[in-house]
Amino acid sequence: MLYILRAGLTSAYKIGFTAETSPDARRQALQTGNHEQLTIVATLEGDQNDEAMVHRDLAAHQIPHAGTEWFQLTTLQVEAI
Repeated sequence: MLYILRAGLTSAYKIGFTAETSPDARRQALQTGNHEQLTIVATLEGDQNDEAMVHRDLAAHQIPHAGTEWFQLTTLQVEAI
């Protein structure tokens, strides 16, 4: 399952994949190391190939030094995923 998390009220979104845990369990694990409140804004059916495709499509929006799964996006961009 793919999930999209938002960091607080920022335009920073994490797009990830989880197979072993629920998206909320993944959110809770990530919350430990993040000072912004993480909220799940969407869950989508998909696998790691789908996640990689989304990451490639949004590569120009990756947040530098935040890993490969964090993107600076508008609400419209998130809705288009």
